Amino acid sequence: MLIDPSSRGQGIGNKANHLLEKWVISQQFNKVRLGNEKGLKFWKKMGFAETGEIKPHLSKKFMVLEKNIGVHDR
Repeated sequence: MLIDPSSRGQGIGNKANHLLEKWVISQQFNKVRLGNEKGLKFWKKMGFAETGEIKPHLSKKFMVLEKNIGVHDR
């Protein structure tokens, strides 16, 4: 997910993350995993935690983040 720099700080990322989590629950998934170095601070603010796992992608490596979602709702 990318938010245009001129639109940051307006809650758009929070709203998009909330919609993502609702969709994840509706699909009966219970976990989201991602890796985004530039968005690390944002994703941690959204409740994601580093797994300690590092994955290669093209010529870079990135830290995997994960969040359990909807587990407590079942």
